[in-house]
Amino acid sequence: SKLIVANDALYFGTSTGLYKLNKNTIALEASYFTDSSQYIVYVKDVVNDGNGNLWLANTNTNDAAIYKFNMSSEAITTFQLAKNTTANYSFDNLDIDDNGTVWATAGNLSGFVELIPTENNPTWTVRSMTDIDDLGFHMTYSPSVVAKFKNKIYILVTNNGYSQDIANYEAIVNDNG
Repeated sequence: SKLIVANDALYFGTSTGLYKLNKNTIALEASYFTDSSQYIVYVKDVVNDGNGNLWLANTNTNDAAIYKFNMSSEAITTFQLAKNTTANYSFDNLDIDDNGTVWATAGNLSGFVELIPTENNPTWTVRSMTDIDDLGFHMTYSPSVVAKFKNKIYILVTNNGYSQDIANYEAIVNDNG
């Protein structure tokens, strides 16, 4: 995952959890999400929301979720999209827009999700490949990257999913927030 500099520390996620390093000595200060029995160890992506929270994309194929981790209190809030009958969602990549909406791609979802993370009643919107077509934009392959740049959210296809020899780059830009 990305290396995040926040609260005078370095944070990064791995397949074994989230780690906090001392920014000056690079010594390990703490580890989180490391209990493999909890299915939250697979931290694939980390984003700092600028409000004291890290947002984590969890890629566990059994019980994946998006987590909000408060760096001061170390409180964890879980946002889990209800499973459908054919797939458990596995979140790969995420970012947050200026309105606090979390945008994410999922490895086993053809499309992307939007999460409005109110703690008592989060709102999930799943945008399938058909939904993307209905918006008037045909994407050849499922998006794999979400990125924020200049207050816009970019939903990107960065390869064709099969061959590294044939590159395919497509993007949708959300500039409504």
